[in-house]
Amino acid sequence: MATEHPNETLDLALVVVAGALFAAILPLWPYGFYVLLRLAVTAMAIYALVAGPALSSPHRVALALIALLFNPLIPVHLPRIVWLPINLAAGAYLLALRSRVAQRAT
Repeated sequence: MATEHPNETLDLALVVVAGALFAAILPLWPYGFYVLLRLAVTAMAIYALVAGPALSSPHRVALALIALLFNPLIPVHLPRIVWLPINLAAGAYLLALRSRVAQRAT
């Protein structure tokens, strides 16, 4: 049985969460989707902080801010029009971080 490299798990988590953030800009999801999205983004950010490769301080700060902003325990309530660019920026950042993680793995 082949063992999976930890970066592969992080890579998949980054892609899935970034895709969900991009999907969240469509106004067709029920409220439960956004609650689940908050949980997924926060969990992935914490996972990246803990299990990710040696990330530089700016990446660690960005992931911590993402975890705080999307946390489901003390939610940040903003109008939908404000969440739209936040979701796009967070999704784009996670995809950029994915390429950084992939470079470190090689």
